[in-house]
Amino acid sequence: MPDRLAELQRQRALVQQDLARLDREIAEAQSRVDHSPTPETPHTRAVPALAITLPADADADAILNQYRSGEASVKTDVRKGCILYAVLAFAALILGVFSLYFMLRH
Repeated sequence: MPDRLAELQRQRALVQQDLARLDREIAEAQSRVDHSPTPETPHTRAVPALAITLPADADADAILNQYRSGEASVKTDVRKGCILYAVLAFAALILGVFSLYFMLRH
């Protein structure tokens, strides 16, 4: 147990040294801080970007709109897929139980 106590005291001394070093560095940094105000930068008005529409963009948008589907159809497709997955999983479970029953019956 005395070894444990000595180790803890050694670690505490190391931590105190680290804290003292940090306090010195903080004091040095605070003394070096320049309290003069920063010069103000002149304000310039930004030029608005021009909206340029290329014919290729319009063609691409037309093609994308042709294949877009509404949110409602996406929700129903997902719902149908989840229900189908649940039914198939349940059928596989029932098939597995029946096959085990018939194999282990004899």
